Amino acid sequence: MRRRTLEIAGAVALGLLLVGLAAWQLDGLGGPWDAPIPHGRDEDWDWQLTIYEVGRRTIAVYGELPGWSPYTAGGGPALAHPEAPYLYPLFALVLALGTTAGIKALLVAHQALLVLGGYLAGRELGLSRPAAHLGALFVLCSAFLPGFIGVGHVMFTALGWLPLAWVAQRRGRWGLAGLCLAMTLLAGGPYLFVYGGMWLAADGVLSGLREDRLRWLALALALNGLLLGVEAARWPVGLALVAAALAQRPEGLRRTLPLAALGLAVAGLVTAPRWLTALELFERAGRLAARPSLSVADPYTLPSALAVLSGLAERPSGHEGPNVFFSPIPVALGGIGLLAAAWRRPRWAALGLCVWCLGWGGATPVNLLEAVHRLPGASLLRVVERYSLVWTLFLGWGAGHLVDRAWAWWRPAAAVLAVALAGWVITAAPQAATLQRLGVGPEVSGVARPFAQVRGEHSNYHAVLENRGRPDCSSAVWGDAPPQAVQAVGEPGYRGEVWRLADGATLPADITPDRISVTLDAPATVVVNQNAFPGWTVDGAPASSHAGLIAAPLAAGRHTFAYRPPRLGASWVLMALGLTLALGSLSGSAPWTSRARPSTGTGPRPGTAPPPP
Repeated sequence: MRRRTLEIAGAVALGLLLVGLAAWQLDGLGGPWDAPIPHGRDEDWDWQLTIYEVGRRTIAVYGELPGWSPYTAGGGPALAHPEAPYLYPLFALVLALGTTAGIKALLVAHQALLVLGGYLAGRELGLSRPAAHLGALFVLCSAFLPGFIGVGHVMFTALGWLPLAWVAQRRGRWGLAGLCLAMTLLAGGPYLFVYGGMWLAADGVLSGLREDRLRWLALALALNGLLLGVEAARWPVGLALVAAALAQRPEGLRRTLPLAALGLAVAGLVTAPRWLTALELFERAGRLAARPSLSVADPYTLPSALAVLSGLAERPSGHEGPNVFFSPIPVALGGIGLLAAAWRRPRWAALGLCVWCLGWGGATPVNLLEAVHRLPGASLLRVVERYSLVWTLFLGWGAGHLVDRAWAWWRPAAAVLAVALAGWVITAAPQAATLQRLGVGPEVSGVARPFAQVRGEHSNYHAVLENRGRPDCSSAVWGDAPPQAVQAVGEPGYRGEVWRLADGATLPADITPDRISVTLDAPATVVVNQNAFPGWTVDGAPASSHAGLIAAPLAAGRHTFAYRPPRLGASWVLMALGLTLALGSLSGSAPWTSRARPSTGTGPRPGTAPPPP
């Protein structure tokens, strides 16, 4: 008991040290908590500060649901934007502390979540308590997550929800798995949501295969992952993968696939307000986005199955480039550990090796990345460095498996590995921290003025602080070209923010993010200097448009234009249904919650009785 207590205390202390490391790395992000985060015009940090401030201002100042943003690109949907975090529970930090301090607090909370999720997943894989922390340590000491934070990719810091979702699914808690996965999309991380869904789906398949056959598939994947850039190995490796896949024998798919499907269904229902209100955005983005460059004649004219298979034979496209770990030590130890796990722990090693092959951007002989990109709807995904976040976790767990095996085999060897890892951390942690040390940005007055569309050198975020919109904001999901219809102050065609179509006269109006109220002394067609979009109404009836702007013929009197995201009511119903299913599964009312999938740890399978003495 004393030894177990000491082990638990050591694991907690190591976890706190990792959280402290993350906080130390973040210390230089804009200086003190309330100091401005430096950002340039139209840079990623500018956009993230903008989208967080739009939500904070709409809720805290105007008391409205942040459905519409008049501040970006002439006006556009806010709640439906893929990176909007307004329904995320931790967005309360921004509401309570303000945008700058709230984002910094959110980053620290996400790093702590990553440490917790990485540790629980490592323990679920059967790693010792110290080794279980290596997944999070590898992420914090690489250039991936610190680099994303440095440039303003806040949405990727919610990575910690994915290992938590995985642990929940492996323990048969499909409702909790769905909730954890849903948090990534609610946090504004659509990429993490997609990758997490693929992670859970792949795990549902691999966990239902016979372990003695699965190790051959894991070894074939390891071979594909080791031969980076070796195009001549495409056919031998491909044949090995085909042979290993054909040798598989499903034993538990009837148990594992329904669990994965239920978790994914809960995640989809809980996030309904994020995607069901965004269908118009998806349609516009699909029309405007260019297809990726491919060496074969347009494979999208082929049936989906043939297009995916042709992607496997696509030529390698190159790999990551610079060493993102500042040393070959973590890659070597993690790679050897994954290779060892492919034989001893193939259920999770095969999954990690799949992600490894995806994360190297098609540099593997058999191009799994291009095959994934040719799935319906997947051609818009930007993948390489995003997948790397996930395989970095598996690389850390692989290193943990190697250290544990060395400890069981010959403890001096484990000590050598631990010293090598410690030496890498001592040098890599400061280098990773430099990616986030941005200094202190300039102070901004933030004096609110009557709303108007303006152009100029100020950033998007500074414009929002002054209650100004920027028609030339480049961070619009529905296209990069600034709208031509919306005019800014000082331009020849500017008639005000609300004007009368007949004579172009400016009309006084009360403007908030989601509402525009105007009073007429005579009937007239009123035009609002913002983009027309489905969801705008006037006095409860759908608004029309004029030259791409919101418009409506109105009688004399006071009228209110209001925006309500399309299908919002239905999305709330679906979200409530998803939460009900998830909470019901946690209460144990559903009989299948006790049917957990096999564990790869050293103990008995979850949900089963221990073996007789």
